[in-house]
Amino acid sequence: MPIPTISLLQVQAKWAYSEIDDGTLSHNYDNGPNVEELRAKHRSGVPFNKLTPDEQYNLAFLCVAHRPNLMIFMTGVDGLVEGRLDRTHIGALLVPEMVSGTPGFMSFEGFMNTTAESPKDARNVLPPAQGYQVSSDPLTVGHYFGRPTLLDGYHRAASFWKFAPGDAVIRAYLPSLFVSAA
Repeated sequence: MPIPTISLLQVQAKWAYSEIDDGTLSHNYDNGPNVEELRAKHRSGVPFNKLTPDEQYNLAFLCVAHRPNLMIFMTGVDGLVEGRLDRTHIGALLVPEMVSGTPGFMSFEGFMNTTAESPKDARNVLPPAQGYQVSSDPLTVGHYFGRPTLLDGYHRAASFWKFAPGDAVIRAYLPSLFVSAA
């Protein structure tokens, strides 16, 4: 049975929709077309699948326009699949230097063992008031020469890393090249 794939456009659109209104970099979207209408929909709880194809395309366009340094890690990705990652998988994901602020790539585990001054940095995520809750938004994973690379969801991944129970898993969009049919 083939594994269902999700188009790159849909993943990019969901990525933008998840951060357009209240993400730490939501200000990057301020001057985009129809941004305030999309923010209003997000604030009022309109689910992603209720957005029109034009709205989804606009969100994907905005994601690529505002995240070009991370889109390079989607080169050659035709589709993604939804998977689940545990702490071992998360720890092994690569973190690009444009995220870590250090030369070269490092593992997510190594990234979490470094420090950052900004309170908005994922490494400084605070314990959730009601305890850890699994996020409804998946992480997004790309690749660097075939090695899984975390692109989106650093705050979700950091919260998972620091506060989730040891046997927890988190949803992630993974390039289909990492998943084989069983």
